[in-house]
Amino acid sequence: MIEAAAIISAIIGHWDDFFIIIVLLLFNACIEFWQSRKASNALAALKKGLAPTATVLRDGKFETIDASKLVPGDIVKIRLGQIVPADLRLGLRFN
Repeated sequence: MIEAAAIISAIIGHWDDFFIIIVLLLFNACIEFWQSRKASNALAALKKGLAPTATVLRDGKFETIDASKLVPGDIVKIRLGQIVPADLRLGLRFN
């Protein structure tokens, strides 16, 4: 709608109004681009922080790996309050 107002202002020769509207449109576009980029970066940081990992027994020692790399038969160490990274069959083992 504002773009239509700018076009009409140009057609009828109100150049002051036309330039003011164009400047405000460009300013608004820049702010929207900046906010979108900032939100995208925040979302990427959240996704990175929520990427599930698992502490798994491999080659006789526990190491942390991405949950997507778990295979059937892996022994996964879980702790109280930890997000379980996959479907697991629980077996009790006390050390």
